[in-house]
Parts: sequence; C-alpha cells; structure tokens
Amino acid sequence: KGIKSIAIDINSKCPAKKYCDLFIKASTRNPSEILKKLKLLKKKLIGVSTLGTDTPQTVSKVAKFFKLKAISVNSAINVSHKDRMKKNFIKNKINTPKYFICSSFKKLLKNIKKLKYPIILKPIDGRGSEGVLYIENDQNLKDKYFEVKNKTNLKNIIAEQYLNGEQYSAEGFFENGKFYLSGV
Repeated sequence: KGIKSIAIDINSKCPAKKYCDLFIKASTRNPSEILKKLKLLKKKLIGVSTLGTDTPQTVSKVAKFFKLKAISVNSAINVSHKDRMKKNFIKNKINTPKYFICSSFKKLLKNIKKLKYPIILKPIDGRGSEGVLYIENDQNLKDKYFEVKNKTNLKNIIAEQYLNGEQYSAEGFFENGKFYLSGV
C-alpha cells in the first residue's frame, strides 16, 4: 500500500526496529516527547496505532494533534485507569472480576475477605503487567502490597479476584470499515 512506518520505543534494540522505515527512540509513555519528535519530521501522518504495548493515552494524544481517527483522550484515560475502566464495565453490564480499591495496607487487610484467594494486586495506572502480582495467601502480603504500591504514581492500588483461564489480545486496524488483524 506504499505506507511508510515509524516505530517508537525507548529501547533502540527493540525487535520492531528492523521492520520499520523510521525509528524514534522515545518512551511510549511520554506523548509530549513523541509529539515533539514527530513534529520535527515534518511528515504527513495517516494513522497511529499501538502494538504489543498498552499506551492508549499516547495514541489518542498523537491522533488528536495530527487530526487522525482514534479514541478520545477521555476514553483513553478511562481504559488506562483500572478503577474507571471497571466502573464503566459494571455500568454497561460487562463482566469483570470482583475488586476493591486499596488506599492503604490496612484497607487491604480489612477488605481482603471479600475476595477468595488467589487474588491479583496491581497498580491502577499500570501497563504491560508491570507491578501485577498473583497472590495465593497471606504470606508476605504486606511486602507484596508495597511492591505493587511502588509501581504506581497514584495513592491507590487494586485488589482483584483471580480468574483462571487463557487471555488473548488481538490487535489491528480498520480501513474503510474493514478490520485487519495485525497481531494476536
């Protein structure tokens, strides 16, 4: 289709680098840095996507700046913030594991009986499973709580019911109303 691709990654040795036409070394979690570098290219962009990384806020901000189609910045924030995302799931009757928000270790202890072990502890604002812990019992729970807490910039973390099973992620793009799968 004559499309030239630009890959963006903080790792200059990332696997995608050899498949793209142009590479930009930048954190995918820093939309300001990416926008600054993209503006310097003086190229017309026709689309923006993410593959293998959870960066909807970056994608939506880049798309908004270049007037491209993408989810809104507000929608991107909602899917990036796990408490907001789960509240939207519940509001729209989409199944989601039981959970509660932990503002302190004391609150975790007080509410942990609402969930049966095993549980998952994770940052509300995390991406790519960073800081996500599978917890089978109370052993070292305080250390695990603070391990997760240290992976977030927010004051709260989430405790969630563990659901056993396989998880799949399918990524792709739409063109003229047709979906093209680009990765599973």
